[in-house]
Formats: sequence, structure tokens, C-alpha cells
Amino acid sequence: DIGINKTPVTVKQNRGVDIGINKTLQINKTLRKMARNERVINIMNRNIERTEQVLRKAEQVKLPEQYRREYISHIEMAREHLENAKNLLNNTSNEAPTISTIRDAREEIRKAMLEIRGATKVIKRVLTKLGEEKGVIVLQDQKLKATGNGLVAFSGNFSVQGEIGAGNVRLFDTGGDMNVYIPNASTAVNKNGSLLYSGVSGEIEVNGSSFTMAISGNNISIQIEGTGSLIMRGNGTYTVDDESGSWYRGLKE
Repeated sequence: DIGINKTPVTVKQNRGVDIGINKTLQINKTLRKMARNERVINIMNRNIERTEQVLRKAEQVKLPEQYRREYISHIEMAREHLENAKNLLNNTSNEAPTISTIRDAREEIRKAMLEIRGATKVIKRVLTKLGEEKGVIVLQDQKLKATGNGLVAFSGNFSVQGEIGAGNVRLFDTGGDMNVYIPNASTAVNKNGSLLYSGVSGEIEVNGSSFTMAISGNNISIQIEGTGSLIMRGNGTYTVDDESGSWYRGLKE
């Protein structure tokens, strides 16, 4: 190693080349971001078009006067939010929408969808009210308690407990897993596969994933829990969650 020159070798960097590379990388990054933004904008514009189609159909719905004002308010607010989103995304200037603008437009679309959901809830309330006026009630994983004389019929995924003073119970198992406990009755199998329990007096317990059940008689006291629809006709009362009501009096005794 003696006599060898150990002077370090210095590599000179070309500053102009470095700046050019950095600019190219920055341009490529900007182009990628613009492409992503353009895809997002296209998706959001399609969402706006679909939402406008929903609104056009919603505007044709005719509701009773007491519900119409609230419904129209939701529709008008949804329309306003959509227009705001369109103005943000499709401005007349040559500048591309910024990330902040896209975020604001997305929020306007979200608010429009919330208003449409609000309008849908109004329709559901109307349908529920009309159903209740005919004795029809829809349960969504809820518990109903009822007492009275007449007819209680329901179909769905339920767990049923209660008792009856005197009457009949008809069952049809569509899920294939129904469990029945009705000790004080005579049993007969009908031709259509349904079960008829006549002369029922006492306890009733039934559960299954999908079945139809009709209870008719006097002194009915029953608790139904699950999801499905039911009717109660005769003379009686019921409670669902914190709400209460009377059976539909359309049954001729």
C-alpha cells in the first residue's frame, strides 16, 4: 500500500439534470393525480345522473296532503344538493376541480342521498298507516303483544308464546323447521299440508324461520317476536315497542 495515492475521488453532480428529473417526476405525479381526479369526477357525475333519475320518479309520487309537504321538502332539498354538486364538478372555468372541490361535491351528493332516504321514510310511514287502518302490521325484528277476541294471523320468521281461552289454530310450515307446542287440542292434517288444531284451550308455543299461523277464538293473549306481517281483526288491543293500538274492527262477529 506504500506509495499509493489515496486522494478521494469526487463525483460532480449535474444540477441541471437533477432539476430536470425532479420536474419530470413532479409532472408525472400531477398527471396521475389529475387522472385519478377525472375518474372520480366521472363516477360522481354518474352517481348524480342516477340520483336525478330517482328524483324524477319520486316527484311523481302522490301522497295524502298531511304527508306531502314533508315529502316535497325532502325532494327539493335533494335537488338543491345535487345542483350544488354539479356546479362544483362542472365549473365553466378551465381549471380542473381541486381535491377540496371534489370533497365538497361528494358531501353534497351524500346530503342529497340522505334527503332521498328521508322522503322514502315518509312513504313507508304512509304505507304503514294505510296498512294499520286495514289491520295490517309489519314487524322488523320487533315484539308485539296482543290481547282480545277475534282473529290474529301472521306470516314470517317468528317466535310465538301465549294462550287462548277457546278457539282454533291453523299452521303452515314453509321453512321446514317449525316447532309447535299446543297440548290441549285435537290435531288434523289438511290436504294442503297445513295443520289445524281445533278446540284449543291453554298454552300456545310456536317458532320457525318461515311459517304462517292463524289464531281465532276468545280470550287470546299472545306475544309475537320476529320479522313479518300480521293482521288482527276483532275486539282487542296490542303494543309494539312503545306504540299501542286496537284491532281492526272489520271482523263480523
